[in-house]
Amino acid sequence: MLIFFIDRKRFGNLQASTTIDARDEVEKTRGSTTALYTKAKELMQKTADERDELLTYVFYTTSEEMKKWALAQGRDIFDWEDTYETAQGEELILHSKIFPRHKSR
Repeated sequence: MLIFFIDRKRFGNLQASTTIDARDEVEKTRGSTTALYTKAKELMQKTADERDELLTYVFYTTSEEMKKWALAQGRDIFDWEDTYETAQGEELILHSKIFPRHKSR
């Protein structure tokens, strides 16, 4: 299960974050991470459109598996703007800007 958060951060900007609730008893299927994050991106885009505001998505992980996913399939979904990794390589933080699509009038 992917949990999706939207918050208004400093200076009033919209910011989104996510977390995966990975339960041992749930069997992971191939492509499930990509499917979850694709849906999350759709929800983020919908939020940006409805509020007509820029939304910044922050992806944070210490998982080696998720780091690899984020820099490959995740990049295809979110087109990361900024990439930060700690000197020890323990943490990966990525940012993506999701702009509202303008409605035709």
